[in-house]
Amino acid sequence: MKIKLLIALFCLGALFLFSLGCFQVMAPSGGVTEATAKNTWRSSSPFAMVDWVKNGSSLTVVLKNNTYETINFVSINIGSAVNADFDANIASGDQRTKVITDLEPCAVGTRFSLPKETIKITYSTEPMSVNRTQMALADIVGTCS
Repeated sequence: MKIKLLIALFCLGALFLFSLGCFQVMAPSGGVTEATAKNTWRSSSPFAMVDWVKNGSSLTVVLKNNTYETINFVSINIGSAVNADFDANIASGDQRTKVITDLEPCAVGTRFSLPKETIKITYSTEPMSVNRTQMALADIVGTCS
């Protein structure tokens, strides 16, 4: 009887700890935290987004080529806002800063969230030079500065 009680308590404790861990990755608003989103973006490929800052209606992002080859950045779209930089070859491991303007403005200190469904990066690789699209794996979230 004592063994069954100990096993039941162990299982409840494990369930509690698992639940606590799951809630920690969620932001108070119910979305993903900035740290979780950035961790997801840092591991994406071909382009990682290693950092971002939103100021008013502009978003500044730092993109990194996470592949073993040089790739050509064409554009990043967030909804209807676009940053196009044709012929921007980015070597393996290199980073480039891009600014996307005309986004929904936000006030300093307020939280923002740009849904992953609205984010796409267009690029091409040699020798084909055919445009390809990278879809976002996570939202871009944070606090406006």
